[in-house]
Parts: sequence; structure tokens; C-alpha cells
Amino acid sequence: MGPTAMNEFVVRGQTGVSRILTGITFEKLPEYLPKGNVVIISDTRVAGLYGSRFPEGLLLTVKPGEKSKNLQTVSRLSAKMMEAGVDRSWFLLGIGGGVVTDLAGFVAATYMRGISCGFVPTTLLAQVDAAIGGKNGVNLKRYKNMIGTIKQPCFVLCDPLVLNTLAAEEWKNGWAEVIKHGLIADSNYLDMLHREGNRIRTGDPELLTRVIEGSVRIKTDIVNRDESETGIRSVLNFGHTAGHALEKMLRIPHGMAVSLGMVLAAGISRFLGLIREEDAGYVTELLQDYGLPVRKKINAGELFRAMVTDKKKKDNHLKFIVLEKPGRAKPVEIPLPKLGELVNGAVKECFV
Repeated sequence: MGPTAMNEFVVRGQTGVSRILTGITFEKLPEYLPKGNVVIISDTRVAGLYGSRFPEGLLLTVKPGEKSKNLQTVSRLSAKMMEAGVDRSWFLLGIGGGVVTDLAGFVAATYMRGISCGFVPTTLLAQVDAAIGGKNGVNLKRYKNMIGTIKQPCFVLCDPLVLNTLAAEEWKNGWAEVIKHGLIADSNYLDMLHREGNRIRTGDPELLTRVIEGSVRIKTDIVNRDESETGIRSVLNFGHTAGHALEKMLRIPHGMAVSLGMVLAAGISRFLGLIREEDAGYVTELLQDYGLPVRKKINAGELFRAMVTDKKKKDNHLKFIVLEKPGRAKPVEIPLPKLGELVNGAVKECFV
């Protein structure tokens, strides 16, 4: 994959202004770092691959993977920073995938009540979604992102060249979020993903850059309208209410779980009379095209019980994201008894 032209998107939130730069190379990082001391949070795999390109600073690493995303890790990182004399004049830099940027953002928001931070996301999932928008969360007892903050990073540098080292599974995790963005907000982007799928998946540099920029554009536009997720930002959770539950139940990667969650959400949207059977089939077909799972043996009762622990539950209702058509989504409040019926029906029809 060759270099591409740089483009810039901006999130203007109550917690700060964030510049998201796509098509930029790792070598440009020093131009965006403020003067002064830097603490770097990364994982051992990324540090092994790219450590020679890290800027000078205090390097703290975590083990790769979701098991590191917890308060124990946050406490350990914060303690090491305190021991090293890190104060509020330092800049915190997160270099890695979504787990690392979530941890780095959470630490930056909470250490000494907040220090400035920036990210260099190294996975497709992080470049198109996890590192953008200022939401930082850690898991609690295997429940996803139950403890979190909102703090905008000063910058997010998306270097497409680092994606060359991604494993096939990591590409699929990213494709799930890319497809989600098209489904919730942009039918033209969705059509491009469908029409150019073969070239996109084989790493065509120009098309991959268009994909990354398309997702970043969609997400920054939504976050700019609703930073704190009181309204429209909730549509970014399409497929995630069931997806987070399935990730916990089945212990499968995030993108795989979200793919299954989107199939189920499309099924529920059809049962509610919002989309046609062929629209739900289109969702399934597109996910299959990108190598994502669309069938799994699942216990509907267990799935429902895991779903109602979600942060979107209030009293006897749960905010659930449904499709009005491929390219447009909306939140609906569903009473829990009704949701249980819908989940049971969707599991029987979509997954068996």
C-alpha cells in the first residue's frame, strides 16, 4: 500500500477540539506533539513492531487484547506515571488499536483530573471508529465499556501504512464498523462498499483511503451534533447492544460480535415493520461479502438477559437502534417484555 494524500476532519466538543488526520504517515507525528514531556501508552505487540518510530518519552505497555481493558490496568498505568513524576504539563500519547486508545483516553481523562492526549491508531477498527469521538471506556466483569469518560484527544493520526501488518481477523473487526457507518448514515457510501468490495478488501490504496475517510466523515459529523450521546450519537450503537452481549457470551472478537448484532438488529427492524425482507437480506449479504459471520447458534434467553445490562436500559425500556432503510437508522425505546419477544423471534429466524 502506497502513501495517500492527507485530509483533515475536526470534532468540536465541550471537552475540546480534536483534529482527525487521514492519509498521514507516522513520521509526521513530531509536528503535532506539543513541546515538553510525553508519556506513551501502547501494547507489547505494537511497541515491538513500531517502537523504533515512537517519539522520545516514558513508554508504558499493556498486553494486547480486551483482557487489558479494565480498571486494574488503569490503576497500574496511573501508578507508574505517578512514580515517574508525570504531572499535568505532560502529554499522553496512545499508540495502538482500540483497546490502547480507550485505555489511553481514560487515563488522560482521569489522571490528576485530566491531561492532554493524542492517538496514533494502528488498526482499521481504531482508525475508523474506536479512536474517534472522545468516548473512552473500560470493561467491568466482562461487560463492555461500563465505566467511561468523554474527552476529546487533541489529534488522531491515521497512517494507512501501519495497516499492512494487520492480521485477517483485525481487518474484519474494522469492516464491521465500516459497514455499520454506511448502514446508519450514508446509502451512497454503503453502495460503494458493496460495488467496490473486491478491490477494497484486497487493499486498493485509493479505495481504502476513501473508506477510512468516509467512516471518519460520518462519525465526526454525528459527534459534532451530539458529543455526549444524548440524541443522534446513539445511532453509532447500531448492532452493538446485541454485539456487546454476544462478545461477552461467546468470547469472540468485537467485529464478529457486532456483525451478528447487526443481523439481529436488522431482523428486529423488519419485525417492527420498518424495513423490508430484502433490506434485511442486503445487510446479511454485505456482511458475508466482507467475511463476517451472520449465523451462530445462540440461546435467545441468555442473549436477552445479557442485553438488558446495557447502559442504554432505563427503567423498563431499552434504547435500541433500528434501521429505517439501509443508510438511515434511528433509536427507539422498546419495553423489555416486547424486546424479549423480538430477540427470541429474530434469533429463531436469523440465526437458526
